[in-house]
Amino acid sequence: MTVDVLTGMARAIRGTLGLVVVVVMTGCTSDLRAIREFATVSAESARYEELVDDYVGFPQRKKLYQGPTLHPQLEDEHKAREFQRNLLLLRLGIIREYMDALGALAADDLVVFDQQVEGLTQNISAMPGVSKEEVETYSGLGKALSKAATNHWRQKELRDLIENSHGAFDSAINMLKKFVQVGPVADADDERIVANRYYKDAIRSSNDSGAKIALEEWRRYHLAEIKGRAISATDYVAVLEEIKGGHQRLYDQRNQLDSKALAVEIREIAKQVKNLYMNVK
Repeated sequence: MTVDVLTGMARAIRGTLGLVVVVVMTGCTSDLRAIREFATVSAESARYEELVDDYVGFPQRKKLYQGPTLHPQLEDEHKAREFQRNLLLLRLGIIREYMDALGALAADDLVVFDQQVEGLTQNISAMPGVSKEEVETYSGLGKALSKAATNHWRQKELRDLIENSHGAFDSAINMLKKFVQVGPVADADDERIVANRYYKDAIRSSNDSGAKIALEEWRRYHLAEIKGRAISATDYVAVLEEIKGGHQRLYDQRNQLDSKALAVEIREIAKQVKNLYMNVK
């Protein structure tokens, strides 16, 4: 053989080997972009910390419509709610961190577990008002996320995270839903009643026609503001339901996460989560 022929053969072999390497490298991960999209929008919706601020601040807002004799009681209630802030932020934070981890693994990236949230999961038993179920749920999810981050999990471990964490994640969603319903939603109903009564009493007792008009305008303004908070909180429950349903589908299909049919379904759920959360904000 001539030198030129040998050189040509060597180049061909190198090219073939390079192609094989590319095929092997690209074939070792699946296209799970739909799961990543779902995880990303779900994690974003768990950044709704205004919910916590509204809940903690409710007693202070209520003081505007209550007589001074009730102010000490409302101050005590405000302090009690302030003590719950870390637990409330954990309820949101653990869902955000879990969905961030889900998205990272779907993209074959490393998991990064927020140190503040991790610290809260490790010290949850010391938080005021925490239940045994919450301790088990949040510490369990915290340990799973710590393991994923510490052991440098990648896409091949996505199934394990979904399978092993599904029960705890489901409980975390249910706990957050319950908090929204008995907290911000109920608060809005209470605030609407006391605000409406306050302004109607003020209008009835006033002899100034101009003041009556101004008070009525303020009544409508504040009631609209309260209604907006109530609608946002109710819509957020719907967001959580969609996230819960999406994760259930991932759990049901955990052995076929690269299924095209699942991708179509998960993309639709991701779209619903995004649209619902836009209404909340």
